[in-house]
Amino acid sequence: MYEHIVKYLRDKAAPASASEIVNRVLKIQGSDEGTAGKILKPFIENANDIYITGNGLFALKDKDQQPGHEAEHEDDNVVFCNIIPSTCRSVSQWTSLQLVLYRQNKQADTYKHPENTPVPAMNTAQLAAHFVRIRKFIRDYPIVFDGFGNQISLFKSGMLKLTGRELKNPVISLYRLAKRVFPDNKIQDPAHLSQLLGGRGYKEANPEVQMTSLVEQFFSLRQLCFDRDVKSLNGLIEFQEVQKINVDYSGYAFDDSFLENLPSAPGVYIMKNKGGEVIYVGKSKNLYSRLNSYFTGLEKLEKKLEKIRYEIHDIETILTGSELEALLLEQELIDEYKPPINRQVKVHERIKKERYIYKRILFLPSATAETIILYLIDPQTGLSILKLRHDCANIELIKEKITLFFGSDKKDHNDKRLDIIASWLYHNEDQVNSIDIRKYANPDDVIRLIKDYAKSLADDFSRVIHY
Repeated sequence: MYEHIVKYLRDKAAPASASEIVNRVLKIQGSDEGTAGKILKPFIENANDIYITGNGLFALKDKDQQPGHEAEHEDDNVVFCNIIPSTCRSVSQWTSLQLVLYRQNKQADTYKHPENTPVPAMNTAQLAAHFVRIRKFIRDYPIVFDGFGNQISLFKSGMLKLTGRELKNPVISLYRLAKRVFPDNKIQDPAHLSQLLGGRGYKEANPEVQMTSLVEQFFSLRQLCFDRDVKSLNGLIEFQEVQKINVDYSGYAFDDSFLENLPSAPGVYIMKNKGGEVIYVGKSKNLYSRLNSYFTGLEKLEKKLEKIRYEIHDIETILTGSELEALLLEQELIDEYKPPINRQVKVHERIKKERYIYKRILFLPSATAETIILYLIDPQTGLSILKLRHDCANIELIKEKITLFFGSDKKDHNDKRLDIIASWLYHNEDQVNSIDIRKYANPDDVIRLIKDYAKSLADDFSRVIHY
């Protein structure tokens, strides 16, 4: 069996974790790292060809190489970047940023943002100095992100805005790699990807755990790509890219530059034919990714996509502050235009609606930086939407509306937007800032909480508050 392990490491030409070797060589499924290490111990105790790296991976010794003195090859240097949260509106909202440099598949150096000055507390000058240090750390090495959320686009834009230099480093997205490796799976988040790769997955974890998972997922995906004869970092970078189809834009009212300059932000898109008729309305958390996906090569072309490509002439986009706002606007526009391609019936999960739809106020971002959107939800009266200025300049008008909402007994059971909101909250309840109106006796208390929330945005926009 020892010879099989040596052969596996030689063929892979890269270190492997204990669980990977146990899974692929010994054919034992489901072992965690601790158990796998114990299983392997008898095989490598007196090994002449195998050693354990500083980060616990099993590696093959070169003929004239001692453990811990691996020869450095620039082609094998890679930086892992973990950012929390994965989606936000500005780099100033990052609560954690960690970079880890790997040389020859072994951890060599680490960079974290200063612990005594969290990113949200930094002024522009401090942020710029922070990004200059990041640029020095990453040099020209490839950078690995998990690819979920908007951290890549925000990292690039932050580098350009704060240092004046565009990020030229090659970028590897685990999400893009996974889409190539698992074409039949709709990969939802890092936890789902972890499960696809044989891990346990996680919903919430501290930055160190997330970084460990990022590294493990990368090496697991790299092995799967290695099995597909993709054996170098450059090959990996090319492999992750889905080739754009050769599109003749002369018949369209837009071109590829329109697609390349779309924002990585939530919104709604309206597709029209040459006669100006709306043929399709869609929404996305990331307009750039979604609309560009219509013009990438796909092995299995869906009938809907084929019809859109054939009939489309122009695209209009509307930015929203959140995915929920995009969902509601999408349904409103579908009801208004009745696009022929939007034939599918909207099916919402059968959930306990009363768990989410009770008298409450949701706070959500707006597409404009000066305002916050308030969703006033009542199972009896339906939904009302207000915009509050960050500086609370229009608080008197908001107070008037909240007072009416507080005492309203009008009944309207036909607001189908509540079904959309309940379905969305089923997946996003823990990420929403809200006030449970049932807890308060008068509107003045609610107005005070709204002011407190608006004030808190100056300190940390990403903070989740449940009053």
